[in-house]
Amino acid sequence: MDKIGSRTFLVKRNDVFSLERIRAGQFEELQLDCGYVFPVDKIFYLGIYTGTTHQIPDEGLYGDYPDPLLGWIKLKIQEDGTWIMLNSALGYKCKGIIVGTEELIVPTISYQVEGKTMTLTYSDSLYESADGQTWTKVPDAEEGGTYAVDISKSGKKLYCSIMDDAPSR
Repeated sequence: MDKIGSRTFLVKRNDVFSLERIRAGQFEELQLDCGYVFPVDKIFYLGIYTGTTHQIPDEGLYGDYPDPLLGWIKLKIQEDGTWIMLNSALGYKCKGIIVGTEELIVPTISYQVEGKTMTLTYSDSLYESADGQTWTKVPDAEEGGTYAVDISKSGKKLYCSIMDDAPSR
């Protein structure tokens, strides 16, 4: 049975809130029963990382989620103790989100043609397709790099960069 997990982090405006940075321990994660004190009448941000998981890791629902939802919440606590949500944004199936904005971090691809060679520069895994419907991972293309295509021999092909851990393409 699938479980839904959620992790919460202290973040700042304009931080790149991403799974890569979460895994690297670049954000302080809020834990239960740790006695956090939040400032009254001062704006702060929380980063939210949530998703479903098929197994509960040993440490509870604090692992990685195969279908991540990343987002942020802008909050203020009033003197009477009530919390006010001032703004928020979420990104699904993305690499990350810029805190305080709706800007998502997504895979990128660009190209340059010189003579009969097209050089692709891409951020994640490289996929190709002859019809735009069926996509295959390019086997000899390393994740996040460049890939040269001899366009005099390749025929018509389409290319895209995709996060491998994205649940659908």
